[in-house]
Amino acid sequence: MTTTDLNKLLLFFDESGKNKESLNLIGGLMIPHQIFISEALTQYNKLLLEGSYKMHWTSYAGSTVEKERILNVIHQLMMFKNLIGLNIIIYDKISEHGQDNAKITNMIYSKFPERIFYGLLRFYQGYTTIGADIYIEDDSMYRNMNLTNKIKDRLNIQATYRGEGFEVKQAKYKGKNQIIGLELVDALMGIVKSIIENDDRSAKKRAKNELIVELLKDKNTYNFFENLKIFKWNNTRELDIIEFNKVLSIFLNHRSRWIDHLVK
Repeated sequence: MTTTDLNKLLLFFDESGKNKESLNLIGGLMIPHQIFISEALTQYNKLLLEGSYKMHWTSYAGSTVEKERILNVIHQLMMFKNLIGLNIIIYDKISEHGQDNAKITNMIYSKFPERIFYGLLRFYQGYTTIGADIYIEDDSMYRNMNLTNKIKDRLNIQATYRGEGFEVKQAKYKGKNQIIGLELVDALMGIVKSIIENDDRSAKKRAKNELIVELLKDKNTYNFFENLKIFKWNNTRELDIIEFNKVLSIFLNHRSRWIDHLVK
């Protein structure tokens, strides 16, 4: 084990909506390397690569097998809730901003990933040197805009300019079901989106909301989401902070399974 391994962070990028819906999310998950290679998570990586394990929040519709998969892997991750990080920026559909769609799209992918990852990497200046690897799900749109190199270069420029103690060593694309970190950030962002939307109008959405309640019965998971800060871009210079604990309370305060859990 090298010192580099001890001071290494893994970052996973994902988005939900991709400007196809009214509410769109773009975010990043940070997991320290030593946690990522722990038995708690390596077992899922192995199963993914063997093809015997798949997890995708978007397709979840109530399957018992999928439910147990999601519950188990997220609860495993949440044992390390104080050592991991999740940053999310939400924005409305681009066409609703009344500006040139191409320009706004370029701005989103030029600025948002940098802001998200910088927030997860900053404040190490002078005390230790952090190496970071970034993983992005393989997508032709990302490749066409050269997203991996853009993110790496911009973050390293920021680190040098601001005297931060991190360096992005590599940014690379990974296929679906190739690394558990990408499946986890997909699920966590899907959970956040479902909580914000608070929508029970279809069987699939109800199934997801019921699963979220089950997830939140775990104290570590609840504490992680209760303390989550989310940012919203409103077509202004500064991002607005959303106090997610209030959003979470609105989601939970009428759900009978949650109320029953509290009074036990």
